[in-house]
Amino acid sequence: MLLRATLLCGLLCLCGQIYAGNTAVALHEAVQRGLVRAQIKGALPDTTYTGEYSSNYGPCLAMHLSNTSSGRIAINLKHGYVLVPDDTNVQNMMVTKDITFTLEANQYKRFRIFAMCVEASNAAPQEKSLFKLGKRAEGNLLAIAEYINRKNYQNRAAQQAVWCITDSKPLSAISCSDTAVMNDLRRYVASLLKIPVEQAMNPFSHHSSAQLHFRQVIFTGSIGYSLPSPKKVMIALFDEQNRMKVVYVNEMQRPGEYTYQYKINSSDLSGKKHYLRAYHDGVPVREITLNDTVRNSSQ
Repeated sequence: MLLRATLLCGLLCLCGQIYAGNTAVALHEAVQRGLVRAQIKGALPDTTYTGEYSSNYGPCLAMHLSNTSSGRIAINLKHGYVLVPDDTNVQNMMVTKDITFTLEANQYKRFRIFAMCVEASNAAPQEKSLFKLGKRAEGNLLAIAEYINRKNYQNRAAQQAVWCITDSKPLSAISCSDTAVMNDLRRYVASLLKIPVEQAMNPFSHHSSAQLHFRQVIFTGSIGYSLPSPKKVMIALFDEQNRMKVVYVNEMQRPGEYTYQYKINSSDLSGKKHYLRAYHDGVPVREITLNDTVRNSSQ
């Protein structure tokens, strides 16, 4: 009897060590075992994040996590897991950054999840969008998720790289102001898709000159503004449905005169009208309409 009690005590201690944060537990396993309750939703814009993001890439999802156990617990969510929305009109999302969530006994917390869309034709997540944790991606899709995670390419160029695999977007869609990142992503996607490297570096080589001209439309211009006092400045691109697609500036700025020079590829607009908006402390102060008839403007 004493031996049985000793063994039981040892087993409980071992389990307590495993689930007390010494070893992180995979999210799906923690949910299955009833160690945590998890809800994944679309997220409001992250005012504390200064990197590039939008409603369909970057820290665009929120994890609501409750520790239902009596001990401290660490939960991990690895890159490549697909998050499936309840609404079939909303995009499937894929985790693109490994993260570990740590909670004390019976604690509730909210965390941001870095993810990217794997269905370019569907709508981006909204705050009310709910997701379930699906299976981990395979093949080229898992490979690009691993590469994005390892390189920390949490930007629109990486999102376009995902769409090159899931939606057959051309390599030319992988575009950003950092040419080193752009070329690196193009080379890697070309290797996954077994496309010649020279096509990755010159993706228009197989198109006619007319096609080249059409695909290389660039919207350029500037937004000037004055700050009489320190303010949180955000400059972002919105579509016709008022969905935020890309955030270019998101930071506190000191008093002074500023000019933001924008350069937007037509591939970001998908042939539809878009709006470039500037906000000061959450208040809209400038708006520029972008469409196929207005390619250069300044305010």
